[in-house]
Amino acid sequence: MADIGDASKGELLVHLGMGQSLLALTPYLRPLAGAAGPLDARRAWVFAAKGDPRIVGKPLRGLPEDALAALYPHRRTPRSGPLTIASQAILAHLKPEDQLLTVNLAQKGARIGDFRPDSGTAGFRNLERCLSRAVALADARGLRCQRLVVSWVQGQADRRAQRSRYRAILAALINEVEALFRQVAGPEASVLFCLSQLTATDHPGLRCVPLAQSDLPGLDPARCIMAGPEYMLERSDGTHLKPRSAFYLGALHGRAIGRWVQGADWQPLAMDRAEVDGTHVRVSFSGGVGPLEPEPAHGFDRTRGVGVRPLPHLGFRWLDRGAAEATLVDASITGPREVRLTLSHAPRQTEDCRLLLGFPDGIGSPEGFVKGTPALARGGATNLRTAGEAVPGLGLHLQDWALQQVIGVTPVQV
Repeated sequence: MADIGDASKGELLVHLGMGQSLLALTPYLRPLAGAAGPLDARRAWVFAAKGDPRIVGKPLRGLPEDALAALYPHRRTPRSGPLTIASQAILAHLKPEDQLLTVNLAQKGARIGDFRPDSGTAGFRNLERCLSRAVALADARGLRCQRLVVSWVQGQADRRAQRSRYRAILAALINEVEALFRQVAGPEASVLFCLSQLTATDHPGLRCVPLAQSDLPGLDPARCIMAGPEYMLERSDGTHLKPRSAFYLGALHGRAIGRWVQGADWQPLAMDRAEVDGTHVRVSFSGGVGPLEPEPAHGFDRTRGVGVRPLPHLGFRWLDRGAAEATLVDASITGPREVRLTLSHAPRQTEDCRLLLGFPDGIGSPEGFVKGTPALARGGATNLRTAGEAVPGLGLHLQDWALQQVIGVTPVQV
């Protein structure tokens, strides 16, 4: 058992993991090199004696009575999951007197409704116990505990949910978690959900969840941010992560949350608008760090466990419901946040046209690549990314891949 100190003005930030197996399971195959040990023996904590954020194997069931009795140093191992890596990145953004408690409540196969109060599982009750215990520990040691961040990594179990329904349920869950946290921490307590975008695996019907996930940050920017997509991550079996790609996913979450902790803005790389001028379409982007870059032809970065197969037109598709459908014939990066598309002919009208990014023809399973070969993946993807930046505390250069999106188009303004 550890003593988390008595800093009179420090904060105990609570970092929860909720969702499915990309957070719940321990990555296997080729563990990472490097010494294991505490993230910070005086500032980073978990409830499990072994130093892992996971308290029990199936957190949708009831927790043992003594599961939250003590705090232990949060430890990193060669097979640490994304939540540990995210916590390491978050620590670099906290003040020296602040501390971090990390709890993993994700479970393999969990549906979004399993975490709600009326789910019939113990998920929400376990959440209540963890938050109440965190606030009590902070109060006893003179620390503030009024900020909760949730890494939300989920969607496979709800693939068939309609876009509006998934969006509404996730919004309701955010409301319920915030109400619970304010009940135990006070009316000024704040909650942030940090999402990563599920990889679409079927066209066209089952792309709703990734699109719903990308909707939420725009509808509720004070309580929801998007770290980035997941399609570029290497997998052990087409779905689950390897240690290198788990590291990358954790870095995405940790950087985005770290920005929020410091009061700064974070936006993923995403299309803003598409303007049509004859046979050309100018696509403007925002978010991410650094200028746009195309994915290299070889498509695999072995040191970081990321890559994407080559895609026609950088992953763009043109949807034209007009009488004479136009098609894409070329795509090229023309500026730090701009791509120029060329159509087979000028569309007669733009009202029925849509621009798709990340939903190429032939989409299917597996969602991610295996054996170091991005060509084996069949999920949604793009060939657009930024030059990126180094992530403090992790020794990793992080690039931002474009979100999977569908947007309308407009005629160019003369």
